[in-house]
Amino acid sequence: MKKLMAFRFSLLILLVITSVVAILAMRMFNLNVNPHGLCPYSVVCFGIPSWKGFFASNPFVIASSVGLIILVLTLFLGRFFCGWLCPLGAIQEVLYRLTNDKPKGKVKPNVSETWHKRLSYFKYLVLFMNVILAFFLVQALYMNACPVIALSNIGNYLVIGAITLFIFVVSSLFVERFSCRYICPFGALMNLIIKLGNFLKIPRIMIKVNKEKCVNCELCSKNCPMQIHVERDSKVTDSDCILCQRCKAKCPVDTIDCTFCNEREKNE
Repeated sequence: MKKLMAFRFSLLILLVITSVVAILAMRMFNLNVNPHGLCPYSVVCFGIPSWKGFFASNPFVIASSVGLIILVLTLFLGRFFCGWLCPLGAIQEVLYRLTNDKPKGKVKPNVSETWHKRLSYFKYLVLFMNVILAFFLVQALYMNACPVIALSNIGNYLVIGAITLFIFVVSSLFVERFSCRYICPFGALMNLIIKLGNFLKIPRIMIKVNKEKCVNCELCSKNCPMQIHVERDSKVTDSDCILCQRCKAKCPVDTIDCTFCNEREKNE
């Protein structure tokens, strides 16, 4: 399990380095690369306005198609993309872990449960606003605040982009994956896809807990980057789970596993 965690963190570091190199290359060599063409969320920004001719009239059809594929896979893999392949998620997690090196045995602070629940709904509001604006072809109103645009246009963005980038970076230093938890509209969209899969009884990969072996140390929950209470039930049905498997790595009695199951199956 340690090797898997080391591999995952190395992958996150690679994503961060790749992102930084890409940003520097675009700035230094004035590459004519539109960041929308690299972002799977283009499936909303440009997929919705061009839904009648998705492949014919969508200016970023490749990125939008990748986004569509990710959404389909989410039915079966949950938010695996967020935990293993998303550059923005990687940047947040690396920033937090490099600046919050806690002594062994101590746990990191989290957002209070009350505020965590309240803030968790905000990303759905962001998604709703994005969809409405994209439908009426005025998506530029929120694109100026997009962290992807802000990161790829460092030194040449609007004030709103600078504010977004500031919040993105600073929040990552104090709360692990703050944007993933509370702001990311693509994460909100994936959560809705997961809920659709639950309604259709489609099995997906979930974290499962052997309650008979569990010693209720809560190390799994205390180390969850998404602040999920892993130990409470026999499986983690929270759609915010990014399948990072850190809970499994931290379990002292090896009671946690990752397997396909249906949310509607009765908790053991």
